[in-house]
Amino acid sequence: MDFEKLSDRHHGETSRTIRDRIEAARDVPQQRFATLIDGRVVTTNADMGPGEIREFCPVDEAGHSLLRAAMRQLHMSARAYHR
Repeated sequence: MDFEKLSDRHHGETSRTIRDRIEAARDVPQQRFATLIDGRVVTTNADMGPGEIREFCPVDEAGHSLLRAAMRQLHMSARAYHR
């Protein structure tokens, strides 16, 4: 963290502003996962399994090529691939 930012006497966002921003961000996945009708309980992105990731985060051919290269070069795990 930058010293000037830490030592600046100007106050940042209010707690209310931050809370409103967090609540708005939490609404996004709740709306996204409201379409699940087969009993799966998914309320946040962290709750997604490989099936939900494939369903809600499709990857095009260029993305697959990038993932393939990353898996090989960085020796990524299966979990890393699915996350």
